[in-house]
Formats: sequence, C-alpha cells, structure tokens
Amino acid sequence: MQRKVIAMAVILIIFIALGYGYYQMQEIKTELQQVNDNSIKAIQQLHEDIEAMKSEMDGIESNLPTFAGVFSTTAYCKCEKCCGVWTDSPTKSGTIPQEGRTIAVDPNVIPLGTQVIIDGQIYTAEDTGSAVKGNVIDIYFNNHEETEEYGRQDREVWICA
Repeated sequence: MQRKVIAMAVILIIFIALGYGYYQMQEIKTELQQVNDNSIKAIQQLHEDIEAMKSEMDGIESNLPTFAGVFSTTAYCKCEKCCGVWTDSPTKSGTIPQEGRTIAVDPNVIPLGTQVIIDGQIYTAEDTGSAVKGNVIDIYFNNHEETEEYGRQDREVWICA
C-alpha cells in the first residue's frame, strides 16, 4: 500500500511539474509571439524607410551637376581688343556682363542661360563670341590685364541641374 501511495505521489509530482512546465512554455510562447510581432513591425518600418530614402536619393541625384567635359577656357573683357565693335553692347542674352557670373559659350554646346561650374565657381552662359566654338568657354573679367593673366586654360566644366 505504501508503494501505491509513493507511486501516486510521484505521478502527482510529475503531473504538477508537467503542468508547471506547460504554463512556463505558454508564457514563453506568448513572449516569443510578441518578439515576432515586434520584429515584423520593425522590418516593415525599415522597408518603408528604405523606400523613402530611395525616393529622396532620386531627388538628390537629379539635382547633382553633370560633367560636361574638359573645355578650353579663355578670358575676355569689354575692351575694344576683346569685343571690337560690341565693346559697349550687352551680352547676347541682354544682360550687362559681370565678373564672376558671365561666360560666353557656343550655344550649340551649352545653351544660353545654363549655369555651369568651373573650378568651384558658378557662372551663367550669357554671351557668345566669334572665337567661342565647340568646347570653348570665354570667362568675363572686368579689365584686360586680368584677361591676359588668365590666358588659355583647360578646365573641367560641370552643368548645374
């Protein structure tokens, strides 16, 4: 009889332990489900963030300057030696030339009004010239001494977006 009581006690202890283990497993299962749900939400948010960044990058890329090539750059001013009969005339686009802004271009290569970057300086294509053909840019200076100092230089030219 004592053996039966001991066996019943052992079986009871096993059932209690199994019940406790089942309860612990249910708690763990609930926690794992929460972790899984949170992971899915985090992955969905990450996917949305990546799509937003892609869209933003497309916008940034469209605003980046594009490389136009290496151009032969020269300099001019409004003196008679540089401009001949057009000494006191406005630029081809109708503006008054300004040092640090105005360049003369071949409009078949760079349309008038286009902004370009040369050596980190932004210029606007406002003028043309008889010697400005193909990949040649004439940079406006205020006086003839500066144009002679500048001479002819090959420079990378970037078109602003």
